[in-house]
Amino acid sequence: MRRFLFVLCAWLPCAALLAQAGGAGPAGSRARGVQVTFQQLGGEGAAPSHTEVARVLSLAVERGEAPTPFVAPGWFRASYRAVVTLPLRERYRFRIEGRGSVTLRVNGEPVLDGSLRAGKPLESKAPARLRKGENDLELVFESAATGEGQFRLFWAGPDFGFEPPAPEALAHNPDDSGV
Repeated sequence: MRRFLFVLCAWLPCAALLAQAGGAGPAGSRARGVQVTFQQLGGEGAAPSHTEVARVLSLAVERGEAPTPFVAPGWFRASYRAVVTLPLRERYRFRIEGRGSVTLRVNGEPVLDGSLRAGKPLESKAPARLRKGENDLELVFESAATGEGQFRLFWAGPDFGFEPPAPEALAHNPDDSGV
């Protein structure tokens, strides 16, 4: 019993370090969440931008609202970057619902691209092959010129139907986040 307690006590600091690192990949290389960069479009001069971390791959902005307090209301682009680590190589389908325009790339390959309209989701025609280990997800969303728009990403695997990727499955490189 003492040996078990000693091993448990010796392991707890390591578990705390892994939890602080986000629990994805080698300790310290990934942090939980999705890196998102908001960029104001239109107007004159340099487009202001702001990078932050989000929990999920979704967004809803109404006309007259700002997508983030650091970018003015109006036409904007939101660029999301995340890493999903999978235990096995498998094929997944993707679907995006909302209003605006969107492009989704998985490991640099285009999966979905087009305009979103209410009640008319974009859905991948063929499953995308995700590899064992880390897979890069890049989603670029552009609002309507009025600044309103929304999207929500769904995926479906071999043993589950369409659902949003769990926040715990999403990570990013904190060195690239600028936050």
